[in-house]
Amino acid sequence: MPPAVGPGSNPVPRKRGFTLPDVEALGRVRMAAMRLFLDDYDAGTREGRYLAAELPELPFDDRAFDFALCSHFPFLYSQHLGESFTARP
Repeated sequence: MPPAVGPGSNPVPRKRGFTLPDVEALGRVRMAAMRLFLDDYDAGTREGRYLAAELPELPFDDRAFDFALCSHFPFLYSQHLGESFTARP
């Protein structure tokens, strides 16, 4: 698998209505998101908005959600679980 950021890669998200001019801007956006999360983590944990769990098994009943997305899942687990697992509905 090619590196997420490196020669020949395009790490700048390009979706409708949202573009970043360069990798440095992407870094700033990601750092800002991380700061927001870390600032909220203690209160969010106390209030039950965050819980410790580990893929591929999570503490939720089947069909508990209509849709779930983990942005890093394909990168972290594809070699261990195979394409058929990460592509299933």
